[in-house]
Amino acid sequence: MPKVTVGMPTYNRAKFLAKAIQQVLAQTFKDFEFIIYNDGSTDETISVIQSFNDDRIIKINEINRGMPRPLNEILRLAKGEYIIILHDHDFFDQFLLEKSYNALRKYPDAGFVLQGSAWIDEDGISNYRSNLLDLPEYNNGKKFLESYFLNEKDLSSPIHACCMVRKLAYDQVGKYYDEKYGWYTDNDLWFRLMQNYNFIYLNEVLFKFRGRELNHILHQKAWQIIKWTFEIHKINIQRSFIGNDVLYEKAMKILEYKIAKASKKIFYQSMIKGNKIFLDESIEEIEKYNNDLKLLFLKLLLNRNDFLKNAVLKIGPKLNRIRKLFF
Repeated sequence: MPKVTVGMPTYNRAKFLAKAIQQVLAQTFKDFEFIIYNDGSTDETISVIQSFNDDRIIKINEINRGMPRPLNEILRLAKGEYIIILHDHDFFDQFLLEKSYNALRKYPDAGFVLQGSAWIDEDGISNYRSNLLDLPEYNNGKKFLESYFLNEKDLSSPIHACCMVRKLAYDQVGKYYDEKYGWYTDNDLWFRLMQNYNFIYLNEVLFKFRGRELNHILHQKAWQIIKWTFEIHKINIQRSFIGNDVLYEKAMKILEYKIAKASKKIFYQSMIKGNKIFLDESIEEIEKYNNDLKLLFLKLLLNRNDFLKNAVLKIGPKLNRIRKLFF
């Protein structure tokens, strides 16, 4: 049986996929199976996968069902004692598997290992940004999660999607991704893991996450992401603070503040980009639940600043719907 299962779901990224596969096969740690799951790609993905001949590779081609179905299928098939999901367009340090595996061996009660990472633009070269956290090597998962829910910084997940996880930990928390949360379902899984397990942090860049393509589907789902995020946070706040009404109420107020802040950012982006469909969706969402934001845009309507006035005129018919709410 392999010590590690490496899973790589892929969809229409033939131009990046070969490099990602090569970097997995070049790892210094060799005792792994490598499940490559093609989720109904329509480009040259199948040809790229078929060009690799390595006994560790398990090749799966299915019709397109979207995330997180490929992730759940990989977890269902995984035979390794440890499981890691790698993306089809990112960059992996050659010691990634070895250092992650050794860390989990060092701390047998830890559920997963979080590796240091960095971001880079789609071209794989530009705008490198390291993302190292101020954390000790060994962390109390439950306390870390509670402190995350009680801070007002932002909604971004403190845990990236490519941790190496102990299979027993997956089994304990109900290892499968909840399909109702779509692309953001991994956040729910990390929260469940932290409620039950401590984790390890490796403070060095072992990943470079490549920016998503401009036409990636997630760029068209900003409001859906807000909804998923709110639902995931709400249910996990309830789990984390069960029996503690004071902290639960505080965490929920912080969540509402962060959701409002993120909503405001999305609307600004829709104005700047001049994306009519995105703007329409923004107006609809604002009308549903954000009174503070309605007041802000009413002020924009009445503002005499030329830049704002031109922006308002450009989307005047839509913003008029907000103005009428106050007269």
